Amino acid sequence: MSPRVHTPTTFDSRIPNLITGFAAAAVAFISLILATYAWTAYNPVSRPYLNRVSFRLLIYALVANLANVACQFGVVTLGPGAACSGITFFAIVCYMFSGVMFFCMALNLHLVLVHGVNGQRMEKYYILGAVALPLICSIPPYAAGAFGYWAVNDTCWYNSPDPAVQLRWWVGTQGFWMFLMSAGEVASFLVVVGSMASLDAPQFLKIVQDFTPPCGLVNLNWNFHIPLHYARARPAITYRYVSPHNSANRLSLPGLYPMVSFFFSFTGGFLDLWSIKNTVETETNWILGIVDLMVYTLRPIAYALLAATDPSFLRALRALRQPLRQNLEIERP
Repeated sequence: MSPRVHTPTTFDSRIPNLITGFAAAAVAFISLILATYAWTAYNPVSRPYLNRVSFRLLIYALVANLANVACQFGVVTLGPGAACSGITFFAIVCYMFSGVMFFCMALNLHLVLVHGVNGQRMEKYYILGAVALPLICSIPPYAAGAFGYWAVNDTCWYNSPDPAVQLRWWVGTQGFWMFLMSAGEVASFLVVVGSMASLDAPQFLKIVQDFTPPCGLVNLNWNFHIPLHYARARPAITYRYVSPHNSANRLSLPGLYPMVSFFFSFTGGFLDLWSIKNTVETETNWILGIVDLMVYTLRPIAYALLAATDPSFLRALRALRQPLRQNLEIERP
């Protein structure tokens, strides 16, 4: 029995409104998070808690997510033309830039905690890679006319009429790289967790403080051994005795970033692949096409939710609520 062909209904005309509605919510939410970040970064009491490499990478990723989700307004409403191909190019560049930034966050955690690498020295390379890879991957298909209006899904995307050509463009310039970076995020995080779990209890955990610390933090005098490669890695590092169980708890929230990234990259990649390989507008293909659009729209919202619970951000908020108490805790001998 052949699959049932989709029969157009009145709901079909409302799909762009549904997508743009979620996109508007994402834009508002991310803008609120970034505005709150700016407020806490401006305040001298909370600023030191946010002056970290990984937090700056998170901000870059959120800005790229904001630009990407804003493009969804044009992706689902524009028709054939130069504007459609241009907004596709910009949306994919922002999407991949965000992916590279989240990968760099996981890589930075791995390099700092496991290998004692100086995160601030690596920051410029993270940014360079996040700019270079999306442009290298997106300029060739844009110049070749592979971006534009795709009639199968009524959106601006890879638009080659030949599914085989479209698949090659998508895999070579987006799908492969996004999946590779998501898998790299998960692998880096698991290595960090394994490294922490392999320590003998009680252990000391290197708390990542890759920022210029507030007054009183540099000259702390702790009476236990600090590994030489850690001491050389950062100008100021704080240590405390913790158990492996507490180490895992401290890493649990940062671990949500790679897990969420892997989920959305795998889900979005699978749905993209399905849409390319199955161009007949059956009822199943039509539903999966809508889900595909929703995945790309909900992805920034998920990241914004994680950003709202970022440990550094929460510490900064607590410092604003109780500045005197927090300063005393930081500067205690």
